[in-house]
Order: sequence, then C-alpha cells, then structure tokens
Amino acid sequence: MTHSVKKMAKVILALTALTASVTAFASQSSGLKQAHTGVIHFTGSIVAPPCVIETSGHKVETQCWHDNGNTKTISVDVTKLKGKDVQLPNNKGTQKFNWINKDNKLGLYTVVYD
Repeated sequence: MTHSVKKMAKVILALTALTASVTAFASQSSGLKQAHTGVIHFTGSIVAPPCVIETSGHKVETQCWHDNGNTKTISVDVTKLKGKDVQLPNNKGTQKFNWINKDNKLGLYTVVYD
C-alpha cells in the first residue's frame, strides 16, 4: 500500500474506534432504564365527521357536529371571512376566505379542523 492509503486507513480505524467508544459511554451514562415490555389492545376507531359546507350567493353555511351528536349551523357572509379566521360551529376549527386573483372571481376557502 502507498503511504497515503495507509495513513487514510489508520484515520478511518481511529475514527471508528472513537465513535464506538463515545456511543458506548453515552448509552451507559444516560441512566435510562430498560423499558418494560407489554401489549396494548385497542378496539374501535377515532373518528370525527367533517363539517358540511354549502354556499348560497355570498353566504357560506357551515354545519358541524358536537361530540354529543348535536349539530350547529352558522351562516356567514363571504366578506366577513375575507382574510381572517372565523370560528366553525361547535368550536371544531376555523374557516377563512381569500381572493386569489385581482378580478375577485377566483377564491380560496380554507377550513382548519382542531
């Protein structure tokens, strides 16, 4: 082997040994206890229905379900949604509206669920 290859092999070997010793030291000094094993059984599903959203003219009507099964509906003028977050019924999230072109003919209605 040439001198530079031997030197590179020594450097790689030294770095490997250093990495292994640091890893071993870190795992011993962390003080973490070994986790206990076990089994968790889960039956069912986590589901929340989305809100129902309809438009009529310049109004957006939003109906959201409450966790107890009841629904609440609100009707908001699009101009009140423009550029600001408005609470969805039953505190399910927020809704807002922004025009995305200069002619105000194409808009983006955004719903964020909590």
